[in-house]
Amino acid sequence: MTAAARHELPGLQSERTSLAWDRTALGLLANGALLLQDVTPDRPTPLVAAAGALLLALICAGTGRRRARRIRSQHSGRTPAATREIMLIGGGVIALGLLIAVTTVS
Repeated sequence: MTAAARHELPGLQSERTSLAWDRTALGLLANGALLLQDVTPDRPTPLVAAAGALLLALICAGTGRRRARRIRSQHSGRTPAATREIMLIGGGVIALGLLIAVTTVS
């Protein structure tokens, strides 16, 4: 990586971080909306999965905002290490995928 690439404009890294987290949250919301399409009175399980997707989307959006703020406030240029929230979101996405798989099969 060249020296010029490392010293980009100060706000770009936090903006890219924020956009990436926003895309992830939007994807989770879209999955939740698709799950709501399968809700019927005799099959309420997709509603639970959709609620989980909504919760994960909210956590994801909040985490993205916090990480972008943290990046903007740093002067060293180093990205903050992964936090427990990121592990929570990753585990939640895995659990949501398993719940969707169970819902689809049954």
